Amino acid sequence: MLKRIVSGVMLTLLLLGMLTFAFNIQPTQLEPRTITVPDDYPIIQEAINEASPTDTIYVRSGTYYENIIVNKTVSLIGENRKSIIDGNGTETVVHITANNVNITGFIIQNSGSSGKDSGINIEGASGCTISGNILINNSQGIRLEDSRNNGIYDNVIDRAQAPGHTPYGHTYGIVLCVSSTNNIIINNTIINATIGISLKPSVGNNTIADNILINHDGFYIWDSDNNIITNNTIASIPEKGSRGIYLSDSDGNVFTSNTITNSRLYGIQLFAAYDNVFKENNVKDNYHGMYLEYSRRNIISQNNFTKNNNNGIYMKTSTYNTISGNNIANNYCGIVVGSSSNYNSISENNITANNRHGIELIYSSNNSIYHNNFINNTAHVYVTPGYINNWDDGYPSGGNYWSDYAGVDLFSGPYQNETGSDGIGDTSYVIGENNTDRYPLMGPFNSFNTSVGYSVDVISNSTIEDFRYFESNSTIVVHVSNMTVNQTVGFCRLTIPHELIAPPYNVTVNNTPVEYNTILENETLSIIYFTYEHSKLEIIIVPEFPSIIILLLAIVFARFAIILTKRKTPRKTQINNSYSL
Repeated sequence: MLKRIVSGVMLTLLLLGMLTFAFNIQPTQLEPRTITVPDDYPIIQEAINEASPTDTIYVRSGTYYENIIVNKTVSLIGENRKSIIDGNGTETVVHITANNVNITGFIIQNSGSSGKDSGINIEGASGCTISGNILINNSQGIRLEDSRNNGIYDNVIDRAQAPGHTPYGHTYGIVLCVSSTNNIIINNTIINATIGISLKPSVGNNTIADNILINHDGFYIWDSDNNIITNNTIASIPEKGSRGIYLSDSDGNVFTSNTITNSRLYGIQLFAAYDNVFKENNVKDNYHGMYLEYSRRNIISQNNFTKNNNNGIYMKTSTYNTISGNNIANNYCGIVVGSSSNYNSISENNITANNRHGIELIYSSNNSIYHNNFINNTAHVYVTPGYINNWDDGYPSGGNYWSDYAGVDLFSGPYQNETGSDGIGDTSYVIGENNTDRYPLMGPFNSFNTSVGYSVDVISNSTIEDFRYFESNSTIVVHVSNMTVNQTVGFCRLTIPHELIAPPYNVTVNNTPVEYNTILENETLSIIYFTYEHSKLEIIIVPEFPSIIILLLAIVFARFAIILTKRKTPRKTQINNSYSL
């Protein structure tokens, strides 16, 4: 009896142990595989269906007539860009719905022609990488819909038609739509599309850089905020293209260092766009360089608007915009402020070289226009009679430089009745009824940024060859030359933030100390003025020290720093003489 009980207990324990062992068996982790088409599977879709996540599908050269759905995390690799996926004119060619998919090395062509049909469509996915592909004759080359954190790199998208295929209507190179955010689109070439890159709607925080767009229109951006568009080359197809960049109902976008040419209508067009930044773009050979309508608080700074057939910048019913530091030359008109475009700030621009009008203000008032250089325009200004604008920044800041101003500078002060020159003309520059620059500048205005974030404003009748600030010893070095052959006397008027150099100053011209007049000195900045006999000169400005030995050491250090810099970077101009601040 006891033996039976012991045997039963032992059997029960054995069964329990076996069950415990069975339930504790861990599933085997599958190692990532490389699947080859057509060796392992005859078509790409079948390989995707049978693949495990993280597998790589290697597709050999050949043409595969398929419409593919990628619904798991895999990598599709084409062989030497000779692997062709052809949609045969139906639907999207490659539709991605999984995260972290990688597609590279394919020719993807011939999608359908309906609204969403694309060469590649990424829908509701993130972390995907599309790189090194050629996409031909698709209604949309690459489409992202409700997709985030994807990378689109080094692709060529061409709307050229394959033989036997009917041309589509509107076509797009890359489309980001429906809340697609934080994507990166870099170094792609897009040609022959109606629109190169389209962002709409509710698309934001994307970075689009270093792309080449040669299409009817470059960018179409609608209801899309806080994107960064930088260093793209945008050229419209001759005789067809209408806009390089179109921006509508979109706020907080930044456009920097783009080149925009050949648009039949607008290099850049804004409609109801607020708080966008356009900086250091090159906009040339368009009809209008830039056109703003119903747009506010945009910053247009340090761009080149040149050789546009009509206007460099044209505003219509646009207010509180800032236009500063731009070069605007050889347009029909430089800047047109029209149709109730009020309260804009226009400053520090070079408006030069054969613009028919430097600036036109048409039915617009209360704009502030100062520190601009109006040089050699057919006429500098046209203002609709009865509309009043502000043409200077008060004294001692001053107004604008006018190349046809005939006044002299013998006096200073708010009423120009105090002894001594100040770089401001003694008489006003009269533009028209109720429009007068009270403080015209006697030389062109320049503003120089420094390495520590502050700028130095310089007004001078000399050509400024070079400006440098040395943080290590708080020294300014300026090289100047005579602006005209017969010029014998020059002047400089500098606005110096005390964060750069605190007063008083030692100013030397070619190592010879010169006296300066203090036009203004407050808690934050000083404005100083001095003259010199002209040649090519070096000006050095340093803080005033009690010991002349320390001053000489500062001059020697500045010269040594310049010599080192010259050895690293080629000189633009050979400078023989010098004058020092």
